[in-house]
Amino acid sequence: MLSCRGIGSHRHPHAARRLKLDRLKLPLRSSPHAFYPILTLAKARQRAKELLAERTLGIAQTVPTITFAEGFDRFKHTHTSQKNRERTAKETERLISKHLLAKLKNRELAAVTTHEVMQIIDRLLPKPGTCIHVFWAARLMFRWAAKRRLGPIDIHGIHASVNV
Repeated sequence: MLSCRGIGSHRHPHAARRLKLDRLKLPLRSSPHAFYPILTLAKARQRAKELLAERTLGIAQTVPTITFAEGFDRFKHTHTSQKNRERTAKETERLISKHLLAKLKNRELAAVTTHEVMQIIDRLLPKPGTCIHVFWAARLMFRWAAKRRLGPIDIHGIHASVNV
């Protein structure tokens, strides 16, 4: 930053703090002049200690246990039938039921690992079109399950790394 009058740019003293808060996507107070998040640092630390204590003592909130088949039924009724066109919904349901449901039907949804799903998808590599579509359908379903807190599913581990 140049200090010559009229040359360079003026930087607000709280600009760096504002950029950090924007990157963290924290909710800001309603006042247009406030740059601080609603939750104070002390309250956030206290809540983190409580969550850690619950996990350590084994009294943490339990995840609902449903099988892959039950999760797929919920997915059909709450997501594909409502948010997709009929043809898209049928194709997504067909891919999941043909390739994933056959292998993972009786498994708990929370217990299904990325490695297992990728093994199923890797077997489809000779058919690249089917492979990528099954991958997309699986990723869609597991992201849906993660949003509904149906299990500690590693959705960040499922990326489009399939070379087609």
